[in-house]
Amino acid sequence: MLLLDYQEIISLTGTDTATNIELLLRLGDEDGSIVLPGVFLPAAERYGLMPAIDRWVIRKALSSFNNLHPTAQALGSCAINLSGASVEAEGLADFILGCIAEHGGPPQQLCFEVTETVAVRNLVKVASIVERLRCAGCSIALDDFGDGMSSFGYLKNLPLDRIKIDRSFIIDLDTDPISRTIISAITKIGHQRGPKVVAEGVSSGHLCVAARSLGVDYAQGFCLHRPEQVAFQR
Repeated sequence: MLLLDYQEIISLTGTDTATNIELLLRLGDEDGSIVLPGVFLPAAERYGLMPAIDRWVIRKALSSFNNLHPTAQALGSCAINLSGASVEAEGLADFILGCIAEHGGPPQQLCFEVTETVAVRNLVKVASIVERLRCAGCSIALDDFGDGMSSFGYLKNLPLDRIKIDRSFIIDLDTDPISRTIISAITKIGHQRGPKVVAEGVSSGHLCVAARSLGVDYAQGFCLHRPEQVAFQR
């Protein structure tokens, strides 16, 4: 059985008082235990199941939007991940827009995340999907930026609302000057283009302080909020 958790994304500047979350997929095993995505998603990718799984998440999120978080009225944005297989499949934007129309979901509160690797591999298709979703009022985040073949050119040419810096740079942010320099550069360029910058995988208060000092707008990680099951599945 597929399950949804949420993790809060915390403002480091104090200017955003709304509750922002990212939905995280889990699998409930027959014995009642929870299987994490790193275990079952590779198999789902291998057997071509990711488009169906992504669409399940999108449909569930929109049909139960007011019951995702205990303080639904304070919900600012809900981030949903899109896999490479879903981006490559036909009709993704049509499906998302159809779900918004069917369930009356607030597009201005939806943020769809695409990893940098997927964006690099499918730039033309991603740009087309991004354009349609943003025209409808949705936000777009570039996830795991810096993981692999990163290029500031994508920040220049792809319209984005958020840049999520890969956790591999965040983990030693307070001790490694190279990581600090890279994060500072991403943040400055991001702000010049307009997107907010999010630090992923923040595991301590020291990393929060370091990220804030470089101008990072938001942080996400276990030290700030441990994932919880969405309200409607409790």
